[in-house]
Amino acid sequence: MASFVEGPLSKWTNVMKGWQYRWFVLDYNAGLLSYYTSKDKMMRGSRRGCVRLRGAVIGIDDEDDSTFTITVDQKTFHFQARDADEREKWIHALEETILRHTLQLQVRVFTWFLYSSLILGVICFSFASFLFF
Repeated sequence: MASFVEGPLSKWTNVMKGWQYRWFVLDYNAGLLSYYTSKDKMMRGSRRGCVRLRGAVIGIDDEDDSTFTITVDQKTFHFQARDADEREKWIHALEETILRHTLQLQVRVFTWFLYSSLILGVICFSFASFLFF
């Protein structure tokens, strides 16, 4: 998978109560979906916003073949692709990124649990040895 996927999508904005064109950049390594008001603004580094994808959930509507949602941290973002193929491209790339970053978090938590259990076991064994020997 490429480190970056980029291209146009429309994003639903509650302020304007409608779809707004945005240029999106998905950074697979950072687990971040950044968006800009245009490709030109992206080239100048003028980011409009971003969505951290760790733990996110993708939603699709079978009645509309171009829209999808991303829900993360109890907030839902609505997107519209140009067509069904474009939506599929984005969903695939997003799911790969979400999976990678969500699994990384789970591995870190599990490693911390194992390390903590090991330390606790050593402390308990040392204390028991002190009491009984």
